[in-house]
Amino acid sequence: MVLVLNYMKSDKLAASFNHAVLRPIGKSGMHADFLRIPKVGGIPDLSKYSHVIISGAEASVVEDNPWDAVLEMIVHDTIEQKKSLLGICYGHQFIARAIAGRHCVRKSEIPEIGWADIHISDNHIFKGITAPVSMVSHYDEVCNLTEDFKIIASTPGCPVHGFQYKNLPVWGLQFHPEYNIEEANEIFDLISEEDPLSLNYYSNALVEETQLNQNEQIIVNFLSLSAD
Repeated sequence: MVLVLNYMKSDKLAASFNHAVLRPIGKSGMHADFLRIPKVGGIPDLSKYSHVIISGAEASVVEDNPWDAVLEMIVHDTIEQKKSLLGICYGHQFIARAIAGRHCVRKSEIPEIGWADIHISDNHIFKGITAPVSMVSHYDEVCNLTEDFKIIASTPGCPVHGFQYKNLPVWGLQFHPEYNIEEANEIFDLISEEDPLSLNYYSNALVEETQLNQNEQIIVNFLSLSAD
């Protein structure tokens, strides 16, 4: 059973993320519960879940947010209870912050918006993945990780696009393997409305839409391995 913690403030973006991440969850044959933490609040009961996924968010990880204390407890409880944990974008950043401290996240010198070539290393979560291109959308990033973290993905503009914590089933991914081209373009349109300068950051390494077909396998791979 998978618990998806959705930290999107926008109802539209929250629904889009849930729909996107449900595709690989369905492929894995698992069932999922979805919680909108900014609205629900409180610490969920993790006892019936084997896997936890933390979504992206419009919020900045370098700033204080009302749910910080709750989410930090969820991260630590998930690890202590030997659950598998995956953070995507904001979730990736927050896992690093919760484990290693606030000095491990910062504002990006140059934000990444668009489609990026993701350089990956050999890791279970990337099994069967070759030269991935993925949607990226972030103004913050992970930095200054300790030796407990293995960096498993990067781009020229962001050295920590993915990590695994120790040898545990705990991963963070800065990029978005869940989104297809329609969902990503919807987000790009919203970003450009709120930040017209985002067009200066936009890059496009996507040659063919079929390049995205393999990306959902990353989440399927995550779901295939448990701490037990």
